[in-house]
Amino acid sequence: MKQYLNEKGIHYKLSYMTLKKGQFSVHSCRTIHCSPQNISNKNRIALVMHFQDESNRYQPAFNQNGEKITIGYDKLCRTDKFGNPDYQDPNLFPLI
Repeated sequence: MKQYLNEKGIHYKLSYMTLKKGQFSVHSCRTIHCSPQNISNKNRIALVMHFQDESNRYQPAFNQNGEKITIGYDKLCRTDKFGNPDYQDPNLFPLI
């Protein structure tokens, strides 16, 4: 990822955060994050929650080549009356 960002001339700040058992992080969807390889004999368990406000709606986005960008949620949730991903689908995006 660092090589890709450098090649594209994208400025970034590299930070390390070590979490202890039971701790969690909250960050923007614009944060690139990862974990090093798990070299222990124990499984790594993660829980991910994405929060969105009530007004969040699908907005088409395109890459530099004009190709439509699709994220995983777009393929999993129901579609609205226009055939777009419905980010209000309670099966995938429950109200909490």
